[in-house]
Amino acid sequence: MRKCILSLIAVFFFVVAAPSRAIDTLPSQLSDEAFWKLFTDFSEPGGAFTGENYVSNELKYADLIANLQKTSKPGDVYIGVGPEQNFNYIASTRPKMAFVIDIRRQNAIEHLMYRALFELSPDRATFLSRLFSRERPAGLSEISTVNGLMRAYSPLPENPVAFTRTMQDVRNKLERDHSFALSADDFAAIAKILKVFSQQGTGTNYASDSAVGARVARGEIGIFPTYAALMEASDSNGKVWSYLSSEETYRFVRDMETKGLIVPVVGDFGGPKALRSIGQYVRDHDAIVHVFYTSNVETYLLQRNGSLPVVNGGWKAYMANVSSLPTNDSSVFLRWETTQNPGRIDLIRDTLQADGDGKITTFADLIRNRK
Repeated sequence: MRKCILSLIAVFFFVVAAPSRAIDTLPSQLSDEAFWKLFTDFSEPGGAFTGENYVSNELKYADLIANLQKTSKPGDVYIGVGPEQNFNYIASTRPKMAFVIDIRRQNAIEHLMYRALFELSPDRATFLSRLFSRERPAGLSEISTVNGLMRAYSPLPENPVAFTRTMQDVRNKLERDHSFALSADDFAAIAKILKVFSQQGTGTNYASDSAVGARVARGEIGIFPTYAALMEASDSNGKVWSYLSSEETYRFVRDMETKGLIVPVVGDFGGPKALRSIGQYVRDHDAIVHVFYTSNVETYLLQRNGSLPVVNGGWKAYMANVSSLPTNDSSVFLRWETTQNPGRIDLIRDTLQADGDGKITTFADLIRNRK
C-alpha cells in the first residue's frame, strides 16, 4: 500500500511539474469588423510580381500533402502564399485559423472574391458554377467526383449573363453584407479575375490573360497545369487531395471562410510589418504557426546560385521575421524548388539554425541544408 501511495504521489508531481502549453484562445469566428481590421492593420503597401498568378502552377502538391499527413495534426495556425492552392493545404491540415500573405494586393483581393464565392455556394457544383460563371449542369450531386465535376463544366461555353450576375452577387456580399471598404480599383481587380475564370473555365491556368495562357486553356500546349488538372491531381497512390475532392473537404474550407478565419494580408515576406503582425497575433492567442507554405518565394529573397538579384526585402529580413513567429519543434515549411518536382517539408527550426550558423547565403545553400 505504501508503495502504491508513493507511486501516486510521484505521478501527481510529474504531471504538475511537466511543462504544458497553454490552451490557445484563437477565435472560433471573426466579426466583419475584426476581419477587416486584421486585413488592413497587418497589410503593407502592395508590390510587384513577375506574373498574374491567377491559379497555382504546382501540379505535384498531392504527394507533398500525403507526406504531410504522416506528421501533421489539426489545429493551430497556417500561413501561406498565392491563390487557391492554400485551400488544398488548409483542407488537409485543418488549422483553426489561416493567413495568406502575398506581395501583390491582387492576390488578397482574389481571396476576398473567393470568400464571397464560398459564402454564396453551399456545395462544390454551385461553387464552380459561380467561379466559372456558367449555369450548373444537370446530374451533379454531393457524391460527384472532382473528375466528374470538371468533365461537366469543361465543355460549357462562356456565359456573359452568368458573369454579370455573379459579379454583382460578389460585390453585394463584400460591400453590402460585410461592409468591407473596397475601392473602385479593388472591384475592378475582382472583375478582371472573375472574367478570366469566365473566359477560360476549367482551362484557367497560371498564365491566363496572356496568349500562352489562352493556348493552355484550349489544350494546344501543356506548359502550365489547368485548373481542372490542379483539382484532379492525385498522389502516387491515386488519392486526390484538392479541396474539391469531396463535399466534406469543400465544406471545411467553406466553414472557415464563412467564419472569417482565412485572412488575406498584403505583405512582403521580408517586409517590416505583415509577418511580424501575424506572429504577434498568434502569440497573443497562445497558439503556434504549425504550417508555413512558402511556394518558391524564397528564390526571390535569396540569390539563386548568384544569378538572381535579391529583391523583396532580402533573406536576412525574412529570417528575422520567421524567427519572430511562435513555432515549436514540429512547425514546418512547405517549399517548392521547381514546379516539375514535388515540394518539400522542412522543419522551420532547422532552417533558422542553419541560417544562424551562416550556412545559407544562396538558394542552393537552402536546398542543401535540409534534414
